[in-house]
Amino acid sequence: MKDLDRILNEIQRKIQDESYSRKYELMGFINDGIREIATEVVLPDLITYDTVTCSPDQFSVPVPTGFFSNLLWAYNLDKDRMVHVYDSLTVFLERYASGMQGLSDTGDVKAVCRHGRDLYYAFMPKTDDAQDLRLWYSANPPLLDTGDEDISFIPEQFHVRLFVNYVCMKVFEEIEEDQRQPQVEKYFQLYSKAKAALINFVGLPERPPSFVPNYEDPWTAVGTLHQDHLGQFE
Repeated sequence: MKDLDRILNEIQRKIQDESYSRKYELMGFINDGIREIATEVVLPDLITYDTVTCSPDQFSVPVPTGFFSNLLWAYNLDKDRMVHVYDSLTVFLERYASGMQGLSDTGDVKAVCRHGRDLYYAFMPKTDDAQDLRLWYSANPPLLDTGDEDISFIPEQFHVRLFVNYVCMKVFEEIEEDQRQPQVEKYFQLYSKAKAALINFVGLPERPPSFVPNYEDPWTAVGTLHQDHLGQFE
């Protein structure tokens, strides 16, 4: 991280508390900030994909090992169709659970929901019809250890604003005795503005491509992926 010394110097200048060690405590707060940013902002350089297999008589599968956050899109490779991604497990279960039987209906996998380290899917494949899903998501972000690590997945022009304000906010959460915590509020606002600027810079993730079918046989046809047909197979 090329600007680490500058960031640490700026943090120490603002907090005026030498009891916080640069390497362990302040760099630890920076790592917390990296995790929070990678959770709340879809960073293009962290987007990757992997494949999981949905087995018959099962309704969930562990997410890929490198999964960190932001399940963006899913595609059923065996059935050549997009899979709807639900953000809320409650909404997913309301839509697909069958009373006390839970997620017991069988058929092609057409919807998923990530909850914790598990990926729930509906419907369950029938016997001898395991289905592979390709998932696009944010991978684990590299963290600081020696300080030489490359964290350019967060654009460098935002490093100082993000990490100085984030770490100052966390330090003052610990040391500020005033119940109103004006310093915490000050650095929270500055950090939030920096994060909003980052989101504006990287942009929102593109909508998932969807299938353009052969209209003579839209469920089995081999077609192409195109934005204009989003939701064609939901």
